[in-house]
Amino acid sequence: MLVQIKNTQESIKVENVYCVGMNYIPHAKELGSEIPKEPVYFMKSNSCITKNNSSLSIPDDNLIVHYEGELVVVIKYDCGRIDEKLAETVILGYALGIDYTLREVQGIAKSKGLPWFLSKSFYGSAPLSEIILADDIQDINNKEIILKQNGEIRQREKLSNMIFSIPQLISYLSHRVPLKRGDIIFTGTPSGVGRVSIGDSIVCSIDGMGELVSHVAKLILPDFK
Repeated sequence: MLVQIKNTQESIKVENVYCVGMNYIPHAKELGSEIPKEPVYFMKSNSCITKNNSSLSIPDDNLIVHYEGELVVVIKYDCGRIDEKLAETVILGYALGIDYTLREVQGIAKSKGLPWFLSKSFYGSAPLSEIILADDIQDINNKEIILKQNGEIRQREKLSNMIFSIPQLISYLSHRVPLKRGDIIFTGTPSGVGRVSIGDSIVCSIDGMGELVSHVAKLILPDFK
């Protein structure tokens, strides 16, 4: 998947999609989870990435799908074992992302101690905005992320309230996994996650980064017979 870099003629191929769970205390509490002592990572398939103004396709309205608005970090070049003090030097830029989740599927996996992958990777489950170069964003940590569902604010939080900061997230991951240019990190969602329904419009925004718009539609699969 190629993602456009805003205000340039360039794009970047997204490689691995790393996601952080429970990075805001109120969100951990609303899901009944323990406050983590170190970052919790899981992955989404990069084939689930969609562009701005695209559709999340779900089979029917009986399936519980939750929105999770997030700041996404884009890695600039191949690297590993990055010290926290140097972590910002490996950031190409930032994007807005929505980590759609099959909540019941995730709950069953958690109860059995199984991976969350199938609850996170499905048709259109990772909308991503254009990438804003890091040099074009001032003081990212003090910005506020907002998610609206059909015009109503559902999530609103200062990025500075993350349990683990962006440099901590990058350093921790890079000491365990070699990072590649084009890897992205969903940095966690605030409290206020909720269910989407077919026909919903979901809008995620951060000041200075514009808006990421996602439409919830019914999934129509081709007939392979």
